[in-house]
Amino acid sequence: NAGFSTVTPWIKTHPDYVKNNVAGLLKDRNSILNLYTKLITLRNSEPILQYGTYDKLDFKDDRIQFTRTLGGKSITVIINFGKEVKIELPKDSEILFGKTNLITNSFIIYKI
Repeated sequence: NAGFSTVTPWIKTHPDYVKNNVAGLLKDRNSILNLYTKLITLRNSEPILQYGTYDKLDFKDDRIQFTRTLGGKSITVIINFGKEVKIELPKDSEILFGKTNLITNSFIIYKI
């Protein structure tokens, strides 16, 4: 089952499981599995991302942006689906994940 489960799956395992499997994904720092692990760890470490209210949700210029707030602090997520863009962060921002230079299909998460 490509390392994803010890039970019999309801759907067949793809033939490329020898190449694409959990062990391989764990070794690849840029794998989707490692990305999701980091994002889940971030969410679990930030009460704002768990309990904060959604103060802002925008879709503009091929970017989705949302902000969550809790106890006077906020975390903003910007996801870029368009052309490369440089994001200017508010003063005293702390980057939690990503970079200010957003290429296509990248994101930044920052805290104020």
